[in-house]
Amino acid sequence: MPALDGIRGIAVLIVLLSHLSGFGLDLIPGADFQGIGKAGVYLFFVLSAWLLTNQAIQARESRGWSTLYWCGYLLRRCLRILPLYTTVLLFCVVATSYAWPISIIRMDLSDALRHLAMLEGRSIFWAIPVEFLFYGLLPVALAAAVFIGRFGNLSAGLGLFILLFMLPFVVPWGGAYTRNTINLWAYWPTFMVGMGLAYAGHHYAPLLRRWLKPCSIALFCLSMSLVLISVPRLTQLVFSNDAIGLDYFHGWIGPYAIIWGMVMACTLFGPDIIRTWLGHPALAITGRISFSIYLLHIPVIRAVTLAESLPSFLAAWIALIATIGCAAITYRVIELPAMNLGRRISRAMQSAPKSITETSS
Repeated sequence: MPALDGIRGIAVLIVLLSHLSGFGLDLIPGADFQGIGKAGVYLFFVLSAWLLTNQAIQARESRGWSTLYWCGYLLRRCLRILPLYTTVLLFCVVATSYAWPISIIRMDLSDALRHLAMLEGRSIFWAIPVEFLFYGLLPVALAAAVFIGRFGNLSAGLGLFILLFMLPFVVPWGGAYTRNTINLWAYWPTFMVGMGLAYAGHHYAPLLRRWLKPCSIALFCLSMSLVLISVPRLTQLVFSNDAIGLDYFHGWIGPYAIIWGMVMACTLFGPDIIRTWLGHPALAITGRISFSIYLLHIPVIRAVTLAESLPSFLAAWIALIATIGCAAITYRVIELPAMNLGRRISRAMQSAPKSITETSS
């Protein structure tokens, strides 16, 4: 669905706007978006959880779950993330070795290996281990919901996700959200909103459409307005409160999860006009290459800022266009072939037992 690519495009643009402002580059003169970047990553988490849960539920209904299905699932996830991730980590190692000023962070080979093993996540890399750990726990949480829904009722299955959403607030992880932790528990509510929405959408789609369609445009606009007002500089201006720091909203995991869940729900079950807005080709294409944009934008911004004579406004747009251009190349050369390979291997794994059975019979 192009609209879902559009949502992914919004997420990565939020991150990009925040980091551009962090380097003193504003696409809109005077508009400082510092501090909003994590909200974009939280949207990634909600969307990722919805997509993977929805795919798994559909697979269960069409052919059932098996060990081979889940092995294929993990293989596809690895081939979706690791090729480009490994490439960027190696770039950081080389850039550090040669003292290039465009590396994301200073990194030697041992640092790169720790990041690749999901034991560390500095700078923008923090989101990768969080996602990977979720990939491993998704089958457990989903199987529990399906089990409860089968032997209890569907509402009980949905209730499990609500309970899991609330758990981190009862048993908080205890760290500070001002630093980029790789602790999944810190961001758990975002994933539970995505999983719960997929589960509810599968079992209660007509009801959700009936409830949401009359008010979804208003809810969508309200949700996006709440995200906009959480830009720290704008919040300072609106409420005349300079005490609000750039990291003030980083710990608002629950509110962001609910807001982004509403955006997703309005997109999925609301009128076509919302899907038309989000499915605009420019936004959808940006979303399709969003992972490359996420991993490449810091080196590109650093490279552009080396030209100190460029006006801030012009440098921001050059960085944006160059980032999208570089991301389109790495998507074509690295991401897309790896994703296609994952799909082919996964299909072959799941069809192999059937072929063997037919041959033996």
